[in-house]
Order: sequence, then C-alpha cells, then structure tokens
Amino acid sequence: MKKKWINYSLTGLLLFHNGILCAQSIPDIGVTFKNNILTLTNNSNKPLNLENYSVQFDYSGQVFEIKSIEDNRLISFSHRPRGVNTDSMIYAATLSREKQDLMPKKSIKLALQTDNMSSPLGFTIHTAPVPINVSVNVSNSNWTNTIAICNTSGKSISLHNIELDFNYSAPMPSTIWGKPWANWQIASQRNGAVVLIGGTELTPDLPPDPSCMRPLKIKFKAAPSTPLPTGPFVFKSDDGVNPNVACTFDNKKTCTLNKDILNDISPSGLHYYGPTNYDHRISGEINVFDASLVTPYTDNVNLPGQLKLTANRVNNTLFKSGEIMTRVNLDQPPYNSPTKITPFTTNDIKHGYIEARIKLPKCDVSDDGLCQTNKAPESYHRGMWPAFWFLPTHDTDWPLNGEIDVFEAYQQSNTLNEATAALHFNGNDPRCGNGDCKFIGYHLPSSFSNGPLFNDFHTWGFEWEPDPKSTTGGMLLNGYFDNVKAWGPIATDSLPADGPNAFARGFHDPNGGFYLITALALGGGYAGNPSSHLLSASMYIQSIKAYEVTGSSTPPSDLTCLPPANIKSSYTADKKQITLTWTKPTNSDTILSYQVNDWQNKLIWKGTDLTFIDKTLPGTNGKFTYFLNSNCSSSSSKGVQYDVIIQ
Repeated sequence: MKKKWINYSLTGLLLFHNGILCAQSIPDIGVTFKNNILTLTNNSNKPLNLENYSVQFDYSGQVFEIKSIEDNRLISFSHRPRGVNTDSMIYAATLSREKQDLMPKKSIKLALQTDNMSSPLGFTIHTAPVPINVSVNVSNSNWTNTIAICNTSGKSISLHNIELDFNYSAPMPSTIWGKPWANWQIASQRNGAVVLIGGTELTPDLPPDPSCMRPLKIKFKAAPSTPLPTGPFVFKSDDGVNPNVACTFDNKKTCTLNKDILNDISPSGLHYYGPTNYDHRISGEINVFDASLVTPYTDNVNLPGQLKLTANRVNNTLFKSGEIMTRVNLDQPPYNSPTKITPFTTNDIKHGYIEARIKLPKCDVSDDGLCQTNKAPESYHRGMWPAFWFLPTHDTDWPLNGEIDVFEAYQQSNTLNEATAALHFNGNDPRCGNGDCKFIGYHLPSSFSNGPLFNDFHTWGFEWEPDPKSTTGGMLLNGYFDNVKAWGPIATDSLPADGPNAFARGFHDPNGGFYLITALALGGGYAGNPSSHLLSASMYIQSIKAYEVTGSSTPPSDLTCLPPANIKSSYTADKKQITLTWTKPTNSDTILSYQVNDWQNKLIWKGTDLTFIDKTLPGTNGKFTYFLNSNCSSSSSKGVQYDVIIQ
C-alpha cells in the first residue's frame, strides 16, 4: 500500500484517546510517521523531561513489533481493542529516556513493524502508569477466580489508565469482568507472566480503603483445581492521583481534580455530600426536602449514572423533594444535615472550579397521563425550581455573608431553555434587580440551551480565585455553561451595597467558606405555583467535581455594559415580518452577545449578529414592542424598549 505522512501537533492540548484522559499534557511535541518510523520532535525552546512516557495510537491491522532507536529503552509493548464493534486496536509503547531530557529541536524515533494493511492513526503521548501501594487477595468460588485489589495508598487512585502484573500458570481466558467495570484486557502472557491493562474515562477513582471493604475486583473463569494467580502483584495507575490537565473551560489553565463529590464513598456512607431533610431557606417554597427522595440511578444510557432528585406531590399544598449539600451538621438544627467527615467548602481550594452535570427536571407523572406519554404542554413543567448554588457555612442572618446562584431555572417569566444566575447580599442599589440586592439580587447573564433544559445533560461551572488587585481579600468570579464562559470575571470588590464585605466574610470564614447545594424545590416567588396536574418529577445529577486551578483570569473591564446603539427597523409589505438592525455601542465592556425580548420581556432571540428578523407577525396594523440588550463578560446592559408601528 501507499505510505502516508501523518503529522500531528501536540501543543499543550488536553488529549483524549478511546475515553482515556492523558495523564499529562506534554507541550510542543511534533509527531510524524513515515516509512514505518515514528519521530517525536521537541518543538519548544526548553528541554522536556519524557522519563517514563508512552505513545499510543490506533491501528486496524497488526503491529508485530515496536523497536526503540537511539537512546530510548523499550519497557513494554501492549495492545487492546479500541471498542466493542471495531477491528481497530489501541497499541501502546512505554519507554524511558533514563532521566535524559529531550533537548530543543531534537528528536527521538521508534520503528514500527506492521502488516502494512493501513496507516496508524491518532498518536497521543501519555505519562506511563506507575506502581501504586495496594494489597491483593485471591480466591476461587463457583469456578471463578477473583483478584481483589485494596487501596492502601492513603489517597484516591485514578482508574482511567491502569495495569496489573502477576503470575498465572494456566492460560488466561479472554473474558474478564469485575466491579467497578474497568474494561480489562490481556496485554500479554509470556511464561506465566500476565499483564492486564484497563480503565476508562467513566471508571470512578478507587477511594482509600485500608479495611478492604470496597476493593477493585477482577474476575475470570477457572476450575477449582487450577492453581490460583500468584505474586508478585504489581498494580499501576497513570499517576496514582488525579492528573493535572488543561481545564475544559479554559485550556490556558490547569485543573487538578480535588474531590469527585458524588463518587467519594466510604463503607459507612457518603463523605462529601449528604441528602438533607429540611428547608434551610424560608423563602416561600411549598415543599419539604426529604432524604429518601435522593436516590442512585443507572439507565445504561446516561453513564455513569449517579443521583436522582425526585419531587412528589403529597397533597394540594405540599410537595416533598430531594436536595443534597456539603455542609457538616452544626450545633443547631437541622440536626439531620450531613455529618460525614471532611465536607467540601471553597476553603479547601484557594483558586478553584466546581462543576455539576445535570439534566433538569420535567414532569414525569401527571394525573391525566400526558406526562407519562411525553405529550404534556409546557405548563405542566412549570413551578419547579431546580438550582445549583452556594451558601457560606455560617449562613445565619441570610444573606449577611453572601449567596452565589450558579444557576436557577424555570423562572416563571422565562422560557424553559434559560437558566439565570445571581449574587445575593444585603443592601439596596440600582444595579441590583429593582434596587433590591437581598431578595432579587445582583443579576448575572443567563445561559441558554437550544431546547428545554430537560432534554439533555448540561454542565454548569463556577470558578473563584483571589483578585490580585484587591487589598481586602476580594475575589474574581466566573460562571460557565457547557464549558463556555457565561459571565465574568466579576470582582467582588466592585459589587454594590454590602457585596464586597459579604463575600470577603463568606470566602474567608475560617470555619469553611462556601458549601454547595443542589436542590429541586417547588413553588416560591421565582418559579410560581406548580401545575395542578403535576404529581412527580425527577432531576438527574451525573457528576459534581471540584478542581484546584492554576493560571489567572483576565482582569474585569472597568467599562460599563451598554445596550445596542442606533436601532432601526423595517417591515415587509405584507406586514408579516419585521427586521431590526443596530450597531455596536462605543466605549462598552466587551460584548459577548445581544438578545431581543418580546413585549412581555421574554427572550425570543440571542446571538452575535447585528440583525434580528421577526417572522411571527400576524400581517395586521399595530404596535409591536421589543426589548434589546447586550450581554457582556461581567453583566448585562439595561434593556432598551423599541416600538415598531405598522400602519
């Protein structure tokens, strides 16, 4: 076959390969493949330490051998299927440069001996798995061998890219299973020495387990008379801890997983969050939070599957619903709030990012059966109040120390594809909604999906970091929706009224900073009354993760967010279409998008164009009212009313 050039630039990217997250992003490596020679070149101006790295790639044929050239030393060579229904294999060559740095503009080379059926594809660079301190137990029951791996390392172990080496005198069967599922494959078996490789992006970390109550189990068929696997058992992970990778929301920053909040489980229960049985905010909701309505879920579609928050109607004036939070029990009610050790708060991380991946609720069961058949009108989903938010650990006299609403959804005046964000603190100022910074709050730009938010899972994120310009402990805040910035950076020192003092107290409280809450409430002034037909609804939480972040945000602008300028209109002769045009305002903060609301101030369009066309007109005379505003990085402009008279 024809040989092909394959050129890749691996310049500080976050690399994914068959669901495996690279343990390290190695900057500025140029990759070429020609005449079965793989060349890796240091394109940077600095030496690169490539000690114990691996090269992985896809190949649909067979690779017979990978030879190192020059000063590389080949440690291992393995392969496994890329997926269930594919002939493609993932090949991995693990090498060591014996503590020699790769100097600028220098290259290292590997020779591949293949069947020449195709060209290798998708080269990626990984940090090689390294041995981790574990204990291993082996047993046979019901014609099945079980290897139980107990995490005695004292820290969580990443299971994204793992390996187990041991000895086994019988041939290893091809079918290997276990719990948690780790996609184990046989890399090699030579003279009784077995190498298994496994791991996926979806496999949760293995928590510390000195008592071996929740081991990682590997199972395969074996007769009771067959000798059991023997040591030395060597278990390896890509780094044994969660890797530093480029942040998904900003590849110029580095994220290190601090807590996988829904997966950190001990034999006695959940460490970092707990369901709650009380309403800690007396704000008009007609529900009571019930711990029994926080349940695990798996549906084999939305993997990995985590928690379901349910809302059930009790009677005409009461719902019970689910809520979780990460605050420990204090010396006052609610006594049944989380009591597990090491709760999560923002004090755990100086510069942090926390994200939640959630499918927002919809009516599941109605008294007329329309929800069960997915035929319910929009009104059936109204009155629910899903939210992901933060309160300070000591939140008496709310909101003395601030509140951060990363998102709230289904506001009664908005569409079901909009989620709002806000900050709350004491005081009054025109920059807050209706001048009320406490109850209505300091509004932040909304996030929007293409359809109702209950159609798909979405990711909301919140980032906080010290403000380098602040002399009073102020912070910079950013909000993200589906890994795209929705608002920020906002300097807390720039907030009106008591905002600067409130968030300084909240973030720097020595007892814990802010803790998170994820709740499905009903009713209240935000959402309005639930539909009389609604009997039950569910919200699904796939993950909640907290990261430590390095790298700085761009400082906020000192400019004000201004609305569109020079608005003009025209309409067609049949009076069925209006076109609005405008220009970008001068001396405004950076504008991310514009939006147009209808006469009820409900969103009808959002985008970056300077033109909007309304094709919904009835074709009659009349006055048609629109509200136009700009969405900037740290705020939205005031809406400008524009009337079009058709006569």
